Amino acid sequence: NIPTLVFALSNPENIVNVVAGVKRTTNDESVQDSPINVDNEIKIDFEFGENKISTVFVYEKKDKYFIEQPYNGIYRISPDEYNSIEKYIRE
Repeated sequence: NIPTLVFALSNPENIVNVVAGVKRTTNDESVQDSPINVDNEIKIDFEFGENKISTVFVYEKKDKYFIEQPYNGIYRISPDEYNSIEKYIRE
C-alpha cells in the first residue's frame, strides 16, 4: 500500500500557482479515484467554499512527475515543480 499524505490547505495560493502553470498534458486519461502504481504520492485537497473540495494527486512514476485530477486529466510536471509543491505542503 502506497502511503499518501493528505493536506487540507487554508491558503493554497502557492500550490495553485504551480498547478495553474502546468500545460504539458499526457495521452493518459484519469479513470480512477486515485492514481495506481506510483511513488511518492501526495494528495492535496483544495477547499472551495462550504463542502466543496477539489482533489489533486502529485506523484512520481517511472522517474517522471505528474499531477492528476481524478476523472479530469493527467499532467506532466518537471522535477522542480514537484519539489516546489512538496516544499509548499511542508510550510
